[in-house]
Amino acid sequence: MSAFNPNDLYDLLNRNRPLWLLNIDLSDAVLTGANLQGANLQGANLTGTKLDSANLQGADCAASNFASGSLNFANLQQAILGNATFANAILTNSNLSNANFTNANLSDADLSNANLTGANLTSANLTNAKLLNANLSGANLTGANLTEANLAGANLTNVQGLQTNITVNQQQLSVARQLSFTPPAGFAKGIEKGGPPALAVAADLAVLLANATNSAEGDLKAIMDGVKAINKQKDTLRSIQNLLNQLTKSEATNKPC
Repeated sequence: MSAFNPNDLYDLLNRNRPLWLLNIDLSDAVLTGANLQGANLQGANLTGTKLDSANLQGADCAASNFASGSLNFANLQQAILGNATFANAILTNSNLSNANFTNANLSDADLSNANLTGANLTSANLTNAKLLNANLSGANLTGANLTEANLAGANLTNVQGLQTNITVNQQQLSVARQLSFTPPAGFAKGIEKGGPPALAVAADLAVLLANATNSAEGDLKAIMDGVKAINKQKDTLRSIQNLLNQLTKSEATNKPC
């Protein structure tokens, strides 16, 4: 935890610009709305720090640690974030346009509704990241790892390097192989080696289809078993009816005149 008290933080943030804060420990500090524009925060410890609505435009945050931090509505436009860690951080609605995230760790980060236009995400780790409705137009994803990332509603216009290490799980691959459909050229190979999000989405749909089919087959089997049981009961009732008819006929025959 940061050793700075509120007064220290106030004094720190009001020094002459640009701020020089190399390797500073601001972990768990509350810096909501702070002006850190152009600051040098290389190697800073910002784990768990609240930076909601903070201005870090053009800041040098290379190799800094923002893990589990809160940066909702923060401005990191053109910030240098190479090798920085944002694991489990929340960056919803943040402005990350033209920021440099080369080799950054964004695993499990929430980037929903974030502006990532023109951002450099080369070799970034976006495993399990949430990018719902994020704007990635013109971003560079060359070599990025988007395994299990959620890109629902994301704007991928003119994205570079989308053929990245996106993988599907073994269940998806198994079901995709079992389904009887004619895939486009290179589909199976693309799934095995990792391909664009559309392949993962298609595989997810294949799993859903297979599960729905299995469920329907189960329901149909239950119905058929029920029909068999009803038919069996009908056969039993017919046997009883025939026996009653025979008894009635026998009584009529033996009745004295």
